[in-house]
Amino acid sequence: MTYDYSKLYGRMAELGITREELAKQLEISRSTLYSKLTSRTEFTQDEIRRCVEILRLDVRDLSLYFFRTK
Repeated sequence: MTYDYSKLYGRMAELGITREELAKQLEISRSTLYSKLTSRTEFTQDEIRRCVEILRLDVRDLSLYFFRTK
């Protein structure tokens, strides 16, 4: 299944957080983050929880950021 992370990218842009910075804060490599953002692998629950904190997301909107399909 391919997910649409455009809203996640938008939030990163709003906060001025690059993929490299997000990967560093998630304690994963840039290539691992790229694999997740291209739906090759999935975000873990812990990574999603940490994204909520880092990007200050509203948990009620998680499906818009992580589970919207293309």
